[in-house]
Amino acid sequence: MLASSVDVIFADVAQLGPACIVVLNAKYFLKNGGHVVISIISIISITGTASPETVFAQEVHYLRK
Repeated sequence: MLASSVDVIFADVAQLGPACIVVLNAKYFLKNGGHVVISIISIISITGTASPETVFAQEVHYLRK
């Protein structure tokens, strides 16, 4: 049985666009007042062309929109 809504979404994503994935999941499953935790442990493997700081900043910018 799947939960219809949750208090917290935890995302450990190792690909480009983790913020987009989290936003979609939050729209469908996150309760009002819920929280999101994004872990990008393998941020180096996401892209070899940008620094980890740049990738993280891009994802934060996306979430703030």
